[in-house]
Amino acid sequence: MNEFAKLLDDLLKNRLSEILIGCPAMVQSFDKQKATASIKLLLKKKEGFSFLPFPVLSDIPVNIYYSGGFFMKPEYKSGDIVWVNFATHSMQNAMLGQSDETSESAFNIHDAFVVGAYKTKKNIKPKLLQLLGKDGIVLGHEDGDSYINITKENIYLHAKKIINTDGIKQFDNLEHIHTSGAVSTPTSDPTTGIGI
Repeated sequence: MNEFAKLLDDLLKNRLSEILIGCPAMVQSFDKQKATASIKLLLKKKEGFSFLPFPVLSDIPVNIYYSGGFFMKPEYKSGDIVWVNFATHSMQNAMLGQSDETSESAFNIHDAFVVGAYKTKKNIKPKLLQLLGKDGIVLGHEDGDSYINITKENIYLHAKKIINTDGIKQFDNLEHIHTSGAVSTPTSDPTTGIGI
Protein backbone atom coordinates (compact mmCIF):
# COMPACT_ATOMS: atom_id res chain seq x y z
CA MET A 1 0.00 0.00 0.00
CA ASN A 2 1.49 3.36 -1.02
CA GLU A 3 1.65 6.31 1.38
CA PHE A 4 -1.35 8.13 -0.13
CA ALA A 5 -3.55 5.03 0.07
CA LYS A 6 -2.42 4.44 3.66
CA LEU A 7 -3.26 8.04 4.55
CA LEU A 8 -6.75 7.67 3.10
CA ASP A 9 -7.18 4.36 4.93
CA ASP A 10 -6.13 5.93 8.24
CA LEU A 11 -8.46 8.91 7.71
CA LEU A 12 -11.39 6.59 6.96
CA LYS A 13 -10.70 4.45 10.02
CA ASN A 14 -10.44 7.53 12.23
CA ARG A 15 -13.74 8.88 10.87
CA LEU A 16 -15.51 5.56 11.30
CA SER A 17 -14.24 5.28 14.87
CA GLU A 18 -16.03 8.56 15.64
CA ILE A 19 -19.41 7.26 14.47
CA LEU A 20 -21.55 5.87 17.27
CA ILE A 21 -24.45 3.62 16.28
CA GLY A 22 -25.05 2.09 19.69
CA CYS A 23 -23.30 1.65 23.02
CA PRO A 24 -23.91 0.92 26.70
CA ALA A 25 -24.62 3.79 29.10
CA MET A 26 -25.33 4.31 32.79
CA VAL A 27 -28.50 6.06 33.95
CA GLN A 28 -27.81 9.16 36.04
CA SER A 29 -31.45 10.13 36.56
CA PHE A 30 -34.88 9.21 35.19
CA ASP A 31 -37.93 11.44 34.72
CA LYS A 32 -40.95 9.14 34.90
CA GLN A 33 -43.54 11.58 33.56
CA LYS A 34 -41.44 12.77 30.62
CA ALA A 35 -40.04 9.27 30.01
CA THR A 36 -36.56 10.70 29.58
CA ALA A 37 -33.23 9.99 31.22
CA SER A 38 -29.87 11.59 31.79
CA ILE A 39 -27.20 9.07 30.81
CA LYS A 40 -23.44 8.71 30.87
CA LEU A 41 -22.00 6.81 27.92
CA LEU A 42 -19.72 3.98 29.01
CA LEU A 43 -17.19 4.93 26.36
CA LYS A 44 -14.32 7.36 26.11
CA LYS A 45 -13.44 9.27 22.95
CA LYS A 46 -9.90 9.73 21.71
CA GLU A 47 -8.66 13.29 21.65
CA GLY A 48 -5.00 13.61 20.74
CA PHE A 49 -3.13 11.12 22.88
CA SER A 50 -5.80 10.87 25.58
CA PHE A 51 -9.18 9.22 26.01
CA LEU A 52 -11.79 11.51 27.54
CA PRO A 53 -15.34 10.78 28.73
CA PHE A 54 -18.33 11.96 26.75
CA PRO A 55 -20.53 14.62 28.36
CA VAL A 56 -23.60 13.48 30.28
CA LEU A 57 -26.56 13.47 27.86
CA SER A 58 -29.79 14.92 29.25
CA ASP A 59 -33.47 14.50 28.31
CA ILE A 60 -32.81 11.37 26.26
CA PRO A 61 -36.10 9.58 25.41
CA VAL A 62 -36.49 6.06 26.73
CA ASN A 63 -38.35 3.23 25.07
CA ILE A 64 -41.88 2.62 26.32
CA TYR A 65 -43.57 -0.51 25.03
CA TYR A 66 -46.57 1.21 23.46
CA SER A 67 -49.15 -0.16 21.05
CA GLY A 68 -52.74 0.80 20.34
CA GLY A 69 -53.09 2.80 23.54
CA PHE A 70 -51.63 0.05 25.75
CA PHE A 71 -48.24 0.59 27.29
CA MET A 72 -45.68 -0.79 29.72
CA LYS A 73 -43.46 1.80 31.41
CA PRO A 74 -39.95 0.99 32.62
CA GLU A 75 -38.70 2.01 36.06
CA TYR A 76 -35.07 3.08 35.77
CA LYS A 77 -32.91 4.08 38.70
CA SER A 78 -29.51 5.73 38.94
CA GLY A 79 -26.78 3.22 38.12
CA ASP A 80 -28.89 1.05 35.78
CA ILE A 81 -27.04 -0.03 32.66
CA VAL A 82 -28.93 0.60 29.41
CA TRP A 83 -28.32 0.19 25.69
CA VAL A 84 -28.46 3.39 23.66
CA ASN A 85 -28.90 3.74 19.90
CA PHE A 86 -28.14 6.87 17.88
CA ALA A 87 -30.42 7.93 15.03
CA THR A 88 -28.87 8.28 11.58
CA HIS A 89 -30.39 11.77 11.32
CA SER A 90 -32.13 14.22 13.64
CA MET A 91 -35.21 12.82 15.36
CA GLN A 92 -36.40 16.04 17.00
CA ASN A 93 -39.47 16.39 14.74
CA ALA A 94 -40.03 12.63 14.63
CA MET A 95 -40.62 12.70 18.40
CA LEU A 96 -43.58 14.98 17.61
CA GLY A 97 -44.87 12.64 14.91
CA GLN A 98 -43.50 14.79 12.09
CA SER A 99 -40.89 14.19 9.41
CA ASP A 100 -37.28 15.25 9.77
CA GLU A 101 -34.97 16.14 6.92
CA THR A 102 -31.75 14.26 6.26
CA SER A 103 -28.63 16.16 7.22
CA GLU A 104 -24.87 15.90 7.17
CA SER A 105 -24.86 15.42 10.94
CA ALA A 106 -25.16 11.64 11.03
CA PHE A 107 -25.37 9.62 14.28
CA ASN A 108 -25.20 12.72 16.48
CA ILE A 109 -24.87 11.76 20.16
CA HIS A 110 -27.73 14.14 20.98
CA ASP A 111 -30.05 12.05 18.79
CA ALA A 112 -29.81 9.19 21.26
CA PHE A 113 -32.57 6.82 22.34
CA VAL A 114 -32.55 4.44 25.31
CA VAL A 115 -33.64 1.10 23.86
CA GLY A 116 -33.74 -0.83 27.12
CA ALA A 117 -31.79 -1.99 30.12
CA TYR A 118 -29.82 -5.14 30.62
CA LYS A 119 -28.55 -6.90 33.70
CA THR A 120 -24.79 -6.93 34.04
CA LYS A 121 -22.94 -9.90 35.49
CA LYS A 122 -22.21 -7.88 38.62
CA ASN A 123 -24.22 -8.44 41.83
CA ILE A 124 -26.81 -10.81 40.37
CA LYS A 125 -29.29 -11.77 43.09
CA PRO A 126 -30.12 -15.49 43.49
CA LYS A 127 -33.87 -14.84 43.35
CA LEU A 128 -33.44 -13.03 40.03
CA LEU A 129 -31.74 -16.10 38.58
CA GLN A 130 -34.68 -18.22 39.77
CA LEU A 131 -37.18 -15.87 38.10
CA LEU A 132 -35.17 -15.77 34.87
CA GLY A 133 -35.23 -19.56 34.83
CA LYS A 134 -39.04 -19.74 34.78
CA ASP A 135 -40.92 -20.64 31.60
CA GLY A 136 -43.08 -18.01 29.92
CA ILE A 137 -43.20 -14.26 30.54
CA VAL A 138 -42.11 -12.92 33.92
CA LEU A 139 -42.81 -9.40 35.16
CA GLY A 140 -41.43 -8.70 38.61
CA HIS A 141 -38.72 -7.34 40.89
CA GLU A 142 -35.25 -8.84 41.20
CA ASP A 143 -35.76 -9.33 44.96
CA GLY A 144 -38.42 -11.91 44.09
CA ASP A 145 -40.99 -10.42 46.49
CA SER A 146 -43.51 -9.70 43.75
CA TYR A 147 -43.92 -11.07 40.24
CA ILE A 148 -46.37 -12.25 37.62
CA ASN A 149 -45.49 -15.36 35.61
CA ILE A 150 -47.56 -16.07 32.50
CA THR A 151 -47.13 -19.50 30.95
CA LYS A 152 -49.00 -21.26 28.16
CA GLU A 153 -51.65 -22.60 30.55
CA ASN A 154 -51.39 -20.66 33.83
CA ILE A 155 -50.89 -17.25 35.38
CA TYR A 156 -49.01 -17.17 38.67
CA LEU A 157 -49.15 -14.18 41.00
CA HIS A 158 -46.78 -13.68 43.89
CA ALA A 159 -47.04 -10.62 46.13
CA LYS A 160 -47.26 -9.57 49.75
CA LYS A 161 -50.37 -7.49 49.02
CA ILE A 162 -52.79 -6.94 46.17
CA ILE A 163 -54.14 -3.38 46.41
CA ASN A 164 -56.45 -1.41 44.14
CA THR A 165 -55.92 2.26 43.23
CA ASP A 166 -57.94 3.37 46.29
CA GLY A 167 -55.51 1.64 48.59
CA ILE A 168 -57.98 -1.09 49.53
CA LYS A 169 -57.02 -4.76 49.43
CA GLN A 170 -58.85 -6.42 46.58
CA PHE A 171 -59.23 -9.99 45.49
CA ASP A 172 -61.94 -9.46 42.84
CA ASN A 173 -61.62 -11.81 39.88
CA LEU A 174 -59.13 -13.95 41.81
CA GLU A 175 -60.86 -17.15 42.86
CA HIS A 176 -58.16 -18.36 45.22
CA ILE A 177 -54.56 -17.54 46.03
CA HIS A 178 -52.33 -20.19 47.55
CA THR A 179 -49.38 -19.28 49.75
CA SER A 180 -47.17 -20.12 46.79
CA GLY A 181 -48.80 -17.27 44.90
CA ALA A 182 -50.35 -19.52 42.21
CA VAL A 183 -53.88 -18.76 41.05
CA SER A 184 -56.10 -21.82 40.71
CA THR A 185 -59.67 -23.08 41.00
CA PRO A 186 -60.69 -22.91 44.67
CA THR A 187 -60.55 -26.15 46.62
CA SER A 188 -62.02 -24.49 49.72
CA ASP A 189 -63.71 -21.29 50.84
CA PRO A 190 -62.22 -18.52 48.63
CA THR A 191 -61.94 -16.25 51.68
CA THR A 192 -59.49 -18.61 53.41
CA GLY A 193 -55.97 -19.68 52.63
CA ILE A 194 -55.04 -16.40 51.00
CA GLY A 195 -51.28 -16.10 50.99
CA ILE A 196 -50.76 -12.36 51.14
